[in-house]
Amino acid sequence: LVHASLKGPRTVELIAANLVPPQCCIVMERCECSLFEKLHRRPDELSRRQSMSIAIQVAEGMRHLHSRRPPVVHRDLKSHNVLLDANGDAKLCDFGLVNTREATAGTPNYMAPELFLSKPFGNPVDVFAFGVLLNEIWAREVPWDGYQPMDIRQKVTAGERPRTPRTMPSACEGLVRNLWHAKAAVRPTFAEALPQLESLLETLPGDRLNSSLGRM
Repeated sequence: LVHASLKGPRTVELIAANLVPPQCCIVMERCECSLFEKLHRRPDELSRRQSMSIAIQVAEGMRHLHSRRPPVVHRDLKSHNVLLDANGDAKLCDFGLVNTREATAGTPNYMAPELFLSKPFGNPVDVFAFGVLLNEIWAREVPWDGYQPMDIRQKVTAGERPRTPRTMPSACEGLVRNLWHAKAAVRPTFAEALPQLESLLETLPGDRLNSSLGRM
């Protein structure tokens, strides 16, 4: 299992695994829910500041994956695959596509154009997916909700992207546009994006209630 080698504070801990049929099972640390559930089923429970803290934690986890030698490309970064523990901290999970070279494998709603076009790919596909995720955090909308995979493919390869909300700060909008840029070489690395995310967090007003996140 690739997951077994990916220990870190931003990765869901793999405790045990049995890969011998017919009783295959995987035991992981307990988390409360996914980021998808927080954003779309419990939206009132997550402030903008908390959401940005989670985005930073996701970027930290992805920076760790990409810093390994060789780099680990997640290939399926999305709000479903970000879990929140009891403290509200974000952790990455589901590394099932790490070793696949099939470009079209993954979730179309977060896929980079080079994957749709079956071109060579690397770390920047995760950066693109993070851009979609960051926009999802601000918009509180499922990216490309209601569209079929072929429709998403046509739109993304033509340069279209999910709608950016008016409430998104201009600095964040500029970052998102770079993260999901059509050209992979233009997209920043997670190490480059993190200082921008942290600066953005500092500009947001404080929460009325004390946050459970470590950065609050």
